[in-house]
Amino acid sequence: MAPDVRLIALDLDGTLLNPQNRVSDEDAAAVREAVSAGVSVVFATSRWHQAARRTAISLGLDGFIISHNGALVRSCDGSRELLHHRIEQHLARSIADHIDALDGDAYVTVDDRTYVRSSRPRDASRMPPDMAQSASLGEALWSAPTAFLLFGKDSVQSTVERFSGHHGKGLNLADGFSASFPDYLNIVHAAANKGRALAAVCSELGIPLAAAMAIGDAAPDIAMIEVAGIGVAMGNAAPALKSAADAIAPSNSESGVAWAIQRFALG
Repeated sequence: MAPDVRLIALDLDGTLLNPQNRVSDEDAAAVREAVSAGVSVVFATSRWHQAARRTAISLGLDGFIISHNGALVRSCDGSRELLHHRIEQHLARSIADHIDALDGDAYVTVDDRTYVRSSRPRDASRMPPDMAQSASLGEALWSAPTAFLLFGKDSVQSTVERFSGHHGKGLNLADGFSASFPDYLNIVHAAANKGRALAAVCSELGIPLAAAMAIGDAAPDIAMIEVAGIGVAMGNAAPALKSAADAIAPSNSESGVAWAIQRFALG
């Protein structure tokens, strides 16, 4: 018999967000019902804090957010920070120099601001206040960054090849592909992963990991799937994640999150 679920950790892209990059009405209703039932709902995403916060606010969530694949754990309102793993400055400089020589869109998050170096014109007036344009990632490194994010198959392959020797030794490199995004690469500190971040949140809230349910679709989600009492893979998830999960939900185009919440948290 499954344990009572007291906390739900939700990935965003490919999980709570559907292929149109939106939360379905069914998923939104299930999340709100879980909160009303006293279940804590925590986002665990590769996105930066402020981007995840916008979705959290739209659903009425005000707890902790795990962002940057576990590099940052902060309360929704920013008043409490449980952990923050920054990339060492000398290594960040090497990464920025490498990415700045490549094509495609790339981002770096430094403290509360995410800088974008874009290959196409952008209307700065339409950017949220937590974002800014930069001619290069290198000039945005006024402090040790939390994460890099870049897109494009060739850029991802080149960067993985260049920094693979640092994986697990200073860096955590998570590359992937989804229906919503082209090939992408998220680079964070080696100590950062969603499993450790979820454990930190559960400890802070006094909730055993056995009473947590984690739902995801991509390789970075495996760490939290493995430590949670119930691990759920989306129907559109990578094969490795499905193998690690306790259950497989319908896809993110079929409101799989609502299915999992109803079955394991509210059933």
